[in-house]
Amino acid sequence: MRIYHKLLGVTLPIALIALVMGAYVTFQLSREALHQIARMWLTHRLAEGVSLVAEQETFLRMYGINNIQAGTRKAQYDAIQQLSNIQIGTHGYIYVLDPSGKVLYHPQWKVIGTSMANAIWFPKIQKEKKGELIYWFQGKKHLGEFDFFEPWKWIVVVTDPYDEIYGSLNKTKNYLFNMALWSSLFIALFIILVTRYLFTPLHLLVKGAEKVKKGDLDIKIPIQSNDEMGETLQGVQCHGPGP
Repeated sequence: MRIYHKLLGVTLPIALIALVMGAYVTFQLSREALHQIARMWLTHRLAEGVSLVAEQETFLRMYGINNIQAGTRKAQYDAIQQLSNIQIGTHGYIYVLDPSGKVLYHPQWKVIGTSMANAIWFPKIQKEKKGELIYWFQGKKHLGEFDFFEPWKWIVVVTDPYDEIYGSLNKTKNYLFNMALWSSLFIALFIILVTRYLFTPLHLLVKGAEKVKKGDLDIKIPIQSNDEMGETLQGVQCHGPGP
């Protein structure tokens, strides 16, 4: 295998892999940054929701009616009304569970009264009481934050579908990798041209040596550069014997 081909065989794969890996790392870092921003946003909205619930419960205790069932139900109803007004993006929402997994409030009224106890993610909520939740619901992947409100035994969850959180990033994913592909092709072409240019004098020298080997001593190798390779070719010029 010629040196030219060996060099291309080494440099081209390295350049292509480096570009693809660069695009992949950029995408993953952007995704992680977006994930952290989404968590901060959901945590903020969750704190707002729990604060509203706490205000209603505090009102009951202030007036000493926290043990009256009718008063508690009214306060819980008011709390749910306030929770329903919390905006979480375009498709995000907030819902409430009891410790057994029963849905006490959900923006989709058909879900209210159903149980999440058999959901694969529910044991995490029961165990940790507060934290991050990544789960599937109705065929969509969601990111959520949850907190446990002890006085009413409420599990308050704020959530947003991954489609909304990563929508803009996913749209740029194909663009990013296409750009990496075209950049790889451009760099590959550039490497081929530069390598061919650098190895042209060496190729001429090899051809001259082959002619000398065949007995042709009256040859001249065209010198096309003033660099070290040109000086080398000039130093090894072969001339036939004079008259």
